[in-house]
Amino acid sequence: MVATASPSVAVRIGLHEYHFLFRHILFLAPACALLLASTILNHSQILKAAVAISIISIIGVVMSLIG
Repeated sequence: MVATASPSVAVRIGLHEYHFLFRHILFLAPACALLLASTILNHSQILKAAVAISIISIIGVVMSLIG
């Protein structure tokens, strides 16, 4: 979907035709690394990570409302 929808938008706003596709691929590599890293965690580590990510997400939402 990114490959088919983004070229016309990128050209319209003055960017390279495949700008959004390249950015998508750039962020795909760290996401896959995090996915693979999370498979080696045990249940308690996953729970701790989920709580930490939830707290960080809530703080981010509150900060976006303030700023």
